[in-house]
Amino acid sequence: MGLVPYTNESAKFEHLGGTTIPPGDTRMVDETLVPGYEPAADKPAGAPEGGASDDDKDEQEKLLAAITAMLALNVPDIQAKLPDLSDKELDALELAESGSEGKNRTTLLQAIATEKLGRVK
Repeated sequence: MGLVPYTNESAKFEHLGGTTIPPGDTRMVDETLVPGYEPAADKPAGAPEGGASDDDKDEQEKLLAAITAMLALNVPDIQAKLPDLSDKELDALELAESGSEGKNRTTLLQAIATEKLGRVK
């Protein structure tokens, strides 16, 4: 969120957030407070206008398939594979396991957390 110039074109004082803007005056205000503000779509620089590219979709599908297959294994087998996973794969595995609605394996979540802590250096 950044500051943008806002000009009060009315005959009355306007209040945007904690800023009072006299008639005909311009003040810097938080862009989210400006009437008609619409957030910009979050997408990486160079991404095509239509959304994710086919390569990105293929990569996401492969990641989903790999994580789904891994979740079918027992905890010791998954723990043995944790050091070989990328950070992105590790995050996806943690998200998938923690989102399994009360069926999550706390020992696996602890192992993932330990692996992440071991990588921070």
